[in-house]
Amino acid sequence: MLGYNPEALEFRRIDRVYGKLQGVYETFKGTMRLTVRRRAGTLVIEYRDRLVEDVTPLAPVKVEEDYALFTAYTLTGRIPVEFRIKGDKVEMLYERYKLLKVQRA
Repeated sequence: MLGYNPEALEFRRIDRVYGKLQGVYETFKGTMRLTVRRRAGTLVIEYRDRLVEDVTPLAPVKVEEDYALFTAYTLTGRIPVEFRIKGDKVEMLYERYKLLKVQRA
């Protein structure tokens, strides 16, 4: 691209970070399990159990290589969702839960 590195473009950087964030997340001892997937150009949180299936869209606020902040829009309001990326480990803070990425989606 005329001397430009395509990986340095903003949308490629965001795409790379979204790829790192996708996956299955669990709380301590696996008491809660969420899946983060890419859908329609953004990320969503999918929650399933025996009685409930829920999909919550995430709106990006700040996306960096080692940190991402999103806003989850729910019926009760807006909830901040933080991701911290440390090498190949990803930590998610959602509501009052701290979840760790346990596998890729």
